[in-house]
Amino acid sequence: MQHLFRRRLGEMLLEDGIISGEGLEQALKYAKEKMTPLGRTLLDLGLVEESTLAVYLERQLGESLVERNILNHDQLEDVYSRSQANNEPLGRILVRLGYVDDDELAQIMAEDYGFTCMRIGHLKIDRNVAAIMSRKAALGTMFLPVDMTEGVLTVATARPYDEVTVKALEEGTGLKITLFVVPEKELRAAIRLHLLE
Repeated sequence: MQHLFRRRLGEMLLEDGIISGEGLEQALKYAKEKMTPLGRTLLDLGLVEESTLAVYLERQLGESLVERNILNHDQLEDVYSRSQANNEPLGRILVRLGYVDDDELAQIMAEDYGFTCMRIGHLKIDRNVAAIMSRKAALGTMFLPVDMTEGVLTVATARPYDEVTVKALEEGTGLKITLFVVPEKELRAAIRLHLLE
């Protein structure tokens, strides 16, 4: 399923004139060779800006929900408009409006992006590792580092599509990042519990 998403993200960017066909082919080849997500590859190659990629990755999530018949296109456009107007993440709006619940959204994102979905209570959180991020940064990105072993930082997230934050964490720590998807409400509570102001 992740391969399908790679193409869809590329197709959306191509259709909107953000990247060229040649740029997309180059990025798809590079992503396959390096085994990295297309969004990350587009950033690495300088083909898209971080802010543009963030918008399109959320659009990709929305398209997945339409494919699953959870939303129709009109509802999706309404959610996009609300997201942009309020500068609020798409997933949070979807849950608030009752289109999906927090658990269902986490499971869908885990399936779409090829990650494991877990309850936050099943993860042992190392407070020293969690402190890699400030509480404000963790709440802003919905990323919480939970463990570090052998050069790999394990991170719980409610936004597995946020390749911009993954890249920043990798560059900031020098570690490879492994993600687990957790429901946002649980993650928010865990961040408040484990990270000081």
